[in-house]
Parts: sequence; C-alpha cells; structure tokens
Amino acid sequence: AEPFWNATRENITVLSDLQGWWKLCRDGADPVVADEDADFVAQALAMLPEKPWDSGTWGEWTKAVKADSGRKGRGLFMPLRKALTGMDHGPDMSHLLPLLQAVQRG
Repeated sequence: AEPFWNATRENITVLSDLQGWWKLCRDGADPVVADEDADFVAQALAMLPEKPWDSGTWGEWTKAVKADSGRKGRGLFMPLRKALTGMDHGPDMSHLLPLLQAVQRG
C-alpha cells in the first residue's frame, strides 16, 4: 500500500481519485497512441523488460529506447506514458511502472 500511496498522492485531489489510480494499476489502461508514434511505441514495448519491475526499470528502459530510436525528451517519454497509462499526465513513471499489473504490449 505504501508504494501505491507514494506514487499517486501528488495526483489525488479528492479521495475518489484513488479509485482511478487503483484501477489503472490493477487493470491497465486503454493505450493512447498517435498514428505517427505507432511504430515507435510497438518497438519500445517490445524492449520493455519482463516483470518484476522496480524503480530503476523506467530509466533503464527509456535509456535503451532512446539509444535505439534517437528520440529524447517529450518525444520519447510522452508516447510511452500514453501507451502505458492512457494519459498524458500522472505520477512519476519510475514509481508508477512497478505498480502496473496489466500492460498491453501491442
């Protein structure tokens, strides 16, 4: 419970917000992938290590994806966040990724 709270607390305005974050972590999200990012996201998700994930997984994974794709900054991180969470905002992905129980890999 503590890792979940630590990851999500800055993104909770009202108590009912917890339910949405819990559902995301438990059930996963409907990926949001722009047409121009589809190939990039598919390639990146293929590079996502197998579970278990920890707080270092996001950084290690995005570093490998950056080296492979040449993308950086928002062009690297935002499509991955949206593919994993269905949102363009939210908790720090290094804290959220280890909590995600269901990730669609394509």
